[in-house]
Amino acid sequence: MLGKKIASFLGIVAFFFGMSHGGHAEISKTELESYPIQMMPLGVSRDFSIKELLGRVEIYLNGFRSMHAHFKQEDPDGAIRFGELYIQKPGLMRIAYRGLKGLLIVSDGTWLSYDDKALDQVSYVPLHTTPASLILKDKFDFKDTLVDKVEFMPENNLQITVRNKIEPDAGALTLIFKQNPIILAGWQVVDQSTQVTVVELSHVEMGGTAPEGSFELSGPGA
Repeated sequence: MLGKKIASFLGIVAFFFGMSHGGHAEISKTELESYPIQMMPLGVSRDFSIKELLGRVEIYLNGFRSMHAHFKQEDPDGAIRFGELYIQKPGLMRIAYRGLKGLLIVSDGTWLSYDDKALDQVSYVPLHTTPASLILKDKFDFKDTLVDKVEFMPENNLQITVRNKIEPDAGALTLIFKQNPIILAGWQVVDQSTQVTVVELSHVEMGGTAPEGSFELSGPGA
């Protein structure tokens, strides 16, 4: 139950950039080696390579060590939440929600704490069991994941859906990018019960340092 709750809140970041399921080109994992020419999006050269594309995304994701952003999140029940996100690789993350009486999620690189101050309750889950672990790795490599599909969406958006190799049935994480240049727009999380959480990033800043104490796990009574 706790895992599902945290997976829902870890939807942090993004899918309001081309959520439409129509008019997009899709590549299944069985087609990653040889992308069919007839499925090429407009403007893509015949020398296009999915391997090269994934390589460019890896270079981008490994090109920053820290990030700060604001977000708008839509939960499976349609509820809208707003908050602030800090990431510092490897393994550190802070998600603070606005207007939720201090709801806070923190990763210290090993554990994720879920602090619901309204209920005066703190819960913990191993970081490696959550979708966040894929983003927070010291070095992101698609070879460490199961790539389900690559999709080209309207408005020049790129979506790459991956699963955890260790726990492939734990859900799916779809990374969302703007292209030319590649920019992380966010991600979508689908949990084990197929509940979908989507979030949109704004005011994204790469680099910088989070306020002192940002990544300290919440403790009982904190």
